[in-house]
Amino acid sequence: MKKSLYILLLIGTFYSCVKDESSLVFPEDNPNFSLIEISSTQKELSVEFGQPLEFTPMVQQRIPEKTLSYEWVAWHIDDKGIQEEPIIVGTEKVLNYTFLEKGAYKLRLEAKNEDYSVFEYWDVIVRLYDEGYMIVGENEAGESNIAFARKLSESDILNGLEQTFITGLIQEINPDIHIQDVVYVGKSILSYGSTDAYLFIFTKDFIHVADFLSFQIINSISVDAASPGTRIAKVSMLDTYASSAIILTEEGKILQFNKFEFNLYESDYYKGTYNNMYTNLFYTTGVNQNLSQMFVNDTQSKLYEYIPYHGSGALVNNTTGSSAPYSDNSKTNEYEGRDIVSVGRMNGDYFEGTNSNFFAIATDKSNPLEVKIVEFTTSYATGFETLSVTNYTAANPITLPSNQSLVANSRFNAMYYHNGNQIFVWNPLNIPPNNHLPTNASITLDGNKEVTAMAISYDMHELYVGFYDHDAAGALKGGMYVYECADIGIVSNLQPIKSFENITTRPKQVLYKTKSWGQYNSGS
Repeated sequence: MKKSLYILLLIGTFYSCVKDESSLVFPEDNPNFSLIEISSTQKELSVEFGQPLEFTPMVQQRIPEKTLSYEWVAWHIDDKGIQEEPIIVGTEKVLNYTFLEKGAYKLRLEAKNEDYSVFEYWDVIVRLYDEGYMIVGENEAGESNIAFARKLSESDILNGLEQTFITGLIQEINPDIHIQDVVYVGKSILSYGSTDAYLFIFTKDFIHVADFLSFQIINSISVDAASPGTRIAKVSMLDTYASSAIILTEEGKILQFNKFEFNLYESDYYKGTYNNMYTNLFYTTGVNQNLSQMFVNDTQSKLYEYIPYHGSGALVNNTTGSSAPYSDNSKTNEYEGRDIVSVGRMNGDYFEGTNSNFFAIATDKSNPLEVKIVEFTTSYATGFETLSVTNYTAANPITLPSNQSLVANSRFNAMYYHNGNQIFVWNPLNIPPNNHLPTNASITLDGNKEVTAMAISYDMHELYVGFYDHDAAGALKGGMYVYECADIGIVSNLQPIKSFENITTRPKQVLYKTKSWGQYNSGS
């Protein structure tokens, strides 16, 4: 009994000693020891590739007067989930760092004062530009401003984030390359069914080839080196297995660009001189998309197209005979004495619309109020074949500007075009006179805005509208509206379902960059 009591006394004495010295050992009981706490509402952080991650956690200490130092360390995690060597990415409380690799990182903050230090960890995802809206702008000096707004993920939406454009993104990621006079931007796969793709940036003097996820330019092809003295005016290219893009130069030449081999060249199939080219007139055949272009010779008032397997082996025009020797002027020229205003095609996608007919609008050279609408098709056997003709006299000058591309929507049997601050809907498949060009706009933008570019979504549910606001402050006067196509022409005073203001300079092209193969990027 005495022995047990002795042991208990010893234990009590030990704990008493520890408690008596606790003011020197345990910080919570030492008023001169400045405890540090790090906290934040987020444990997972994300940032777009090439953009700085700006993040400020909450850091507090018991004695505010004591000096705090900070060290941010990051570990990139490879494809096998293994952490690579650590790198110091910041020494201030506020982190502002641009990660050099895509993918996942482990991020650690150490906050230290004279007494001790604490650590806090976060998971970071450096995201690529896989899918989203893109708008190509240009100022009066021809300097390009390409902006991109990545599609929000489910976690983005849950966190209350809003879809926003990063302005000047391509130039920001590629500061050593001066991007000037952009003509057309498009993503295109390299082979049928492939996920390998590039983003092609066609300017007047160069073709820049970029990684379609990171936007890093990996090659630049000189136009002058391939075809001396020429500059690009228009481009026709889709995200399909077709190997070449078709290019119209400012000098009226036609070039081909092999997007797999980066080879730019003149083709014997496209000899001649042309004033204009209507681009991306695609159509569907089963599950495949086929691409065609329509070339215009204004002097002769003729349309030209390259028709695969046609016996002529070269461009065929609307007067070319159907059999050898395939002579011109073998057929009546529907456009004799007329100006060809525009050419469109009632496009389709994989699931909707397979109508491959073309529609040409022409006006009499001596009286522009005399309008002619020709519906026609082309084939390797017959060449150009007229299906129907509508002639009418307009009461006022037509609302369709000359040489503007028509944006087709086969889901709603409509084609869209713009004039000033107005958007018009034309229904070419209607029975005359309901197929005449519209005189009243379906959408009118407010203020001093001017529509400068339009495109349609892959599923044909949305119309993308690029506009320039003459009254906007600052250099970025360009913006983008998104409209629901089902409501266009039906709902009066229609408002956009998405609105982006002051994101670029004057828009030249709007598109939606997909991450799937086989989806086209159409744009005017």
